[in-house]
Amino acid sequence: MSSPRRALAGLAFLLLAGGASVACGGPLEPAAPGPGAAASTPSASASAPVTTAKPAPSAAASAEPTKPAAPSETIAPAKAVAPVIKMLDAGAEPKRALRYVFKPNTTERAEVDMRMAITSEPAPKMDLPTMRTVMRVDGKEITPEGDLRMAFDTEKVEVLKDVKVDPKLREALEKDLGALVGMRGKARVSPRGVASEIDFELPAGAPPQLRAQLDSMQDSIRNMYLPFPEEPVGKGAKWEVRWNLPVNGAFMEARIVYTLQKLEAGSLAAEVETTFSAPEGQPLTLPGLPPDARAMLVSIGGSGKGKAQPSLDKLIGSGENKVAMTSAIRVVLGAEKIERKTLTEMTVGVRPAKAPAAPAKKP
Repeated sequence: MSSPRRALAGLAFLLLAGGASVACGGPLEPAAPGPGAAASTPSASASAPVTTAKPAPSAAASAEPTKPAAPSETIAPAKAVAPVIKMLDAGAEPKRALRYVFKPNTTERAEVDMRMAITSEPAPKMDLPTMRTVMRVDGKEITPEGDLRMAFDTEKVEVLKDVKVDPKLREALEKDLGALVGMRGKARVSPRGVASEIDFELPAGAPPQLRAQLDSMQDSIRNMYLPFPEEPVGKGAKWEVRWNLPVNGAFMEARIVYTLQKLEAGSLAAEVETTFSAPEGQPLTLPGLPPDARAMLVSIGGSGKGKAQPSLDKLIGSGENKVAMTSAIRVVLGAEKIERKTLTEMTVGVRPAKAPAAPAKKP
């Protein structure tokens, strides 16, 4: 098995890969930065089914994701599915429907900062330096349904020097995170903020951690945009979004509640509250384990709060989320059993970024 330093670098690598979803109000993915599907509503894009549950008891019940299986049951590996949206409070007048108005042939950049602290018993708490990613997002074309076909390219990843750490750990972080540079992909996003048709092109020589996390990374792209309810809303509106998130071959349920604080012509501001949990006893697929080792999720849970400020007529908004997650994993190798409980505290912020400066012309 890999050394603790190398494992820690790998964990940061996977979290950073989906950090933007946390900042944008999406759920946290514990192994990547961020969760049952039903029939699509008439106004949802044909490319991505979305269920909007009404407040009535019968509809609310239908909006609940599939309940986790008991620990003794066989649990199939999770697949990412569309969000289930339930209106809690439509808010005050005036109301209007929330929709993204995308423009083709546009290019924007996002800068994502992630700060993380890890406490893994019996080791003391370790604060990691801020990890910054710059991603280019290109709006390609608008489909007849009003969906945006987009492409993204990871241009830069760096480890800031705001926290003093072991030089060898910094070197490992820089090496692993540097493998994200050159990762490209494409997706389709509906006016209600639901992404589909996500595909990745990994850099040559991408490490196993990255290839093993494609499902989770795809989910991070799904959560770059807030999923909006079908109904018109006003200030003070609340809606709930539930997801089942793939996590290393297992799944986690996330519940996110958005509270609309401000609504303007091209933008909005919302408070975000996230809680997440997972059924115990799920088998995990972890990169780097010996072939005869078995890993199991003992428990996972946590919560977070933040703010999201998406721009309705631009590709990139801004926001920040703080999340704390406690997880326990058991690894069985022959007669040996190793169980590790970890507290991960993470703050992720995202904002529009400027294009890099053009190289100076030679005289």
